Amino acid sequence: MPLTDDDLAFLATVTVAVAPGRSLDLVLLVRAWRAHLAKFEADLFAAPDDLSIWGAHDYIAALCFRDWIAQATALLPLDLRRAVDSVVAEIDRRFLAFTQPDVDNRVEHAADDHDPTHDWWWHRLPRSGPIHDELMKV
Repeated sequence: MPLTDDDLAFLATVTVAVAPGRSLDLVLLVRAWRAHLAKFEADLFAAPDDLSIWGAHDYIAALCFRDWIAQATALLPLDLRRAVDSVVAEIDRRFLAFTQPDVDNRVEHAADDHDPTHDWWWHRLPRSGPIHDELMKV
């Protein structure tokens, strides 16, 4: 079921706390997850000395966006949750293609956040590129 304008308006009212006194809505969170992944993919083709390349902390921030999406979608009615999950699944598929299993927990180590309840996206690291290289030094 595609999302309607009314659905998007409602989703913009569904918020989660991301910091003390700061909340973000579900529409913004999904857009941020998509934009972060696009930036990571673009950085694969950037010159190594490009100062705009994002690093491991940016990757960890993106994983937080994905966490907040999961929190927000849990608040939705089932039919709307399925529609949003479908949109997020497309982004997740790109993320899976871009990443590999993080068997050494380098991402959690870089985040200094070893949490046994972390979802699957916390257990993946980029297959290659500047973030991969940075995480391999952790």
